[in-house]
Amino acid sequence: MFDKKILITIPPYGAPKIEAEGFNGIGCAEATAAFEQALSGGAIENRTYKPEWSNPETGTEQEQEGLTW
Repeated sequence: MFDKKILITIPPYGAPKIEAEGFNGIGCAEATAAFEQALSGGAIENRTYKPEWSNPETGTEQEQEGLTW
């Protein structure tokens, strides 16, 4: 089983990015919701799902989604 992590990148210019690792399916969205709200007031500009996100039964998802504002 993979460790669960939330990675937040805040560049000097541009939008912050949140990435969830080690979560299954919708679990990544639930895990990142508070960070999304805190960093953007919940206004997501771009949400990217990785192929692993749509296959939760494998249990090997590492990076579920990347978010930018």
